[in-house]
Amino acid sequence: MGDVHLDAGGDHPPGVEVICVQDGTRGRYGKLVLRDDRVAGAILLGLPDAAANIIQLFDSQIPVPSDRLGLLLGRALPAESATGPSAAALPDDALVCRCNTVTKAGLVAAWDGGARDVAALATATRATTGCSSCRTTVAGIVDWLAANQPA
Repeated sequence: MGDVHLDAGGDHPPGVEVICVQDGTRGRYGKLVLRDDRVAGAILLGLPDAAANIIQLFDSQIPVPSDRLGLLLGRALPAESATGPSAAALPDDALVCRCNTVTKAGLVAAWDGGARDVAALATATRATTGCSSCRTTVAGIVDWLAANQPA
């Protein structure tokens, strides 16, 4: 996703960082391109724990945590909260579930249609039914909706 055409060892303009990790034995490769502390691009193969957080950071343009390598390995969480970017911070067109192309607006519409928990949202939208890396974000949206739009 995004701009991935910078080399990890090359000279970069001010504010640009490139972090790479490669584990050929286990079929994992990750490249994270940051511009001014925000995700500008990434390649994530075999790193599902990292993918969900990095995709949300890319979509929402929330600043990344200081532990860049931890983020790339799926251990560091976005600075916004321990569960990723807050639901309120995500724009309506943010793609929450990439496997099934479900946006935040789609989840809100399903909530308004009566799907009032993660399982019901999964049935209504198919979010979380692919790789399931969006489950934490969907649960955060459920919590946010329950607090802001009670039944």
